[in-house]
Amino acid sequence: MTGVVLFFLGRFAWSNWQKIRELDFAIRVDALLLSMVVLAVYFLGRAWLWHFLTTRYRIDIRLRRSVGAWFLSQLGKYIPGKVFMYVGRLYYYAREGRSKTLFSLCFVVETMATILSSTVIVLVALAEAGLPQLRPYEPVLMVALVGLVVALHPAVLRWLTSRGLRMLGRSAIDFAPRGRDTALFVVLYSVNWLVFGVAFFLFINSIYRIGAEHILYLAGAFSAASLIGMFSVFVPSGLGVREGVLIVMLTPIVSVEAAIVISFASRLWFTATELTGIGASWIFMRGLVPRKSELDTLAGTS
Repeated sequence: MTGVVLFFLGRFAWSNWQKIRELDFAIRVDALLLSMVVLAVYFLGRAWLWHFLTTRYRIDIRLRRSVGAWFLSQLGKYIPGKVFMYVGRLYYYAREGRSKTLFSLCFVVETMATILSSTVIVLVALAEAGLPQLRPYEPVLMVALVGLVVALHPAVLRWLTSRGLRMLGRSAIDFAPRGRDTALFVVLYSVNWLVFGVAFFLFINSIYRIGAEHILYLAGAFSAASLIGMFSVFVPSGLGVREGVLIVMLTPIVSVEAAIVISFASRLWFTATELTGIGASWIFMRGLVPRKSELDTLAGTS
């Protein structure tokens, strides 16, 4: 699937190559470095939110190890199936005697909060943008808003949590996250998405000029692309899928040729910053990094 998506995106880019060459692109190193710093803050925010979540369920480990475990588990995004995002992080909690079931519950809550917060940011960004191109999609936005409210109902949360735990190979437990707890995490993850919007704005302006009034929309655009990429389970890190969605989301504010360049360049920007964080965590946690056999054992028993 990745190859097919990249083929059509590449062919489209090639057919528009002359127009792409005529665009006013210029790399501004200071803005690029600043964008990577702000993006790193976004990643650290995600890692801290994970740690905060585990403290709520009293399975937390030391903050530095928790942050390191979160970063290292992100390597699982680059493996088809994404199961190692779960198994890789579980290793560090299991070795310190934390409940695998409660860990799995936290993982499900994190996933739910990520999906719901992404939906919130997309809805708010599209509503705030007021772009004529988006008006035909207003009914879809209303349905998504209703679905978001329904998803926060305790009964729905209990059902979603049970399904998520079964997908992770864990037994359902007697309690599920309360609606207000999930709402809190949705708000916190949404705020963190705004940090990403600033980072993405700075990145784009490091190669192509765009107005600051688009920061919220940019957060929503990348959030939508990441959300759809997340559901592309068998595509490593949503490769190709995320770029395609991002091009579509960016075309209301920039030309399609500029959207193509920004979309593919953002993959390098995002991955380079993420891998830097993973590499730093690997160095810090190198004495605790699990062997493949240990991960296979956890994958088979979790």
